Amino acid sequence: MLQNLSDKVRLCYARAAKARERADEVLDPEAKADFLNMERRWLLLARSFELGERLDDFARDNSRRMKLALAFEPYAMLQASGAAVFGKDRDSRMIVANPACLSLLGKRWEDIRGRNDVEWHTDRVQARDVLSNDRLVIESKQAHVYEEWFNTPLGLRIILSTKAPLLDSDGEVVGLVGVAKDITDRKKREEETKFLHNELTHQLRNSLSLVHAIARQTINPGDGLRRFEERLLAYARSQELILHRLGRILTLHDLITAHRLAFNMDSRVTVEGPNVPLTPDWAIQVGIAVHELATNSVKYGALGSDGQVKIFWTLEDAEEPDLKLVFSWHEIHSRLQAKPDHPGFGYTVLTHIVPERLNGLASLELKPGEVRWTLRAALTC
Repeated sequence: MLQNLSDKVRLCYARAAKARERADEVLDPEAKADFLNMERRWLLLARSFELGERLDDFARDNSRRMKLALAFEPYAMLQASGAAVFGKDRDSRMIVANPACLSLLGKRWEDIRGRNDVEWHTDRVQARDVLSNDRLVIESKQAHVYEEWFNTPLGLRIILSTKAPLLDSDGEVVGLVGVAKDITDRKKREEETKFLHNELTHQLRNSLSLVHAIARQTINPGDGLRRFEERLLAYARSQELILHRLGRILTLHDLITAHRLAFNMDSRVTVEGPNVPLTPDWAIQVGIAVHELATNSVKYGALGSDGQVKIFWTLEDAEEPDLKLVFSWHEIHSRLQAKPDHPGFGYTVLTHIVPERLNGLASLELKPGEVRWTLRAALTC
């Protein structure tokens, strides 16, 4: 069992190191915070496994477990874990709980020692949920993470519990160890943020509907109005994607996927490139450009015939503060369309508006049977 737990400890520390590595790589502050939080979670789990190794000597029978648990120094546990730590036997009876855990539950050690949750919990429904989660950990012999509800002196709280099985020398499960954290305030903030996001999305849709209504009253019906409506929808698509991903990383892959689905062009398009986080301005501008290219391709190029489109991007100046992205759209098709005599608004969008908004440069090559658009700009825009 000691060897098994040691392997798990090493795995947890490896996962924590990987999370720290990702935190150092990403540019988005929210994403960095998420990876750092993930690192802390893996470290806490590793320390809970280390606690399991300390409990291994008394895990052979219940009497030895209880004897050593009573002699266990709670403050040493706190120093080792840095969080609320607890240990239970196979019947979910509490055998170890450090001061942080007791404070979290609002209980004295005498109230919960040697008892399962149903025996000391003030809410039987909550207690049965906890026991059900404990049982799954024990029967599966796998670590699990749960959000569990507890009535405490501070009111109803949401506790994030990471639980792992405790094994004896024969590999049999004799209990579990866990780390707990009160996430009630965080969940409330998430709900408030979600409400604000939904309200913002609703207001954005209303404003776009108003712009649309004004346009229908002021622009003569015909192709011009239809193209305006399509561009407005493309802008709204990017805005909605940004709002739904607020607080999380929005990547270039996410953006391209959304526009591919809108044009139903999966079968004719290949996408290649590294994971690149986007700022909102980048997402909007590239979204508009992809819309113009896809619309033109449906009418005159590959997406309206038997051609193929390749979308790809690379990163330049990796050692420089302003990391530059080179984004390309390349399509090959059999429809003979030469360069237009009078380039339209879409041409202006691709060659001037989008690159200028991103402080970059763009080129558009229109040849019979081929279209190539390349954008080069700094990602820190």
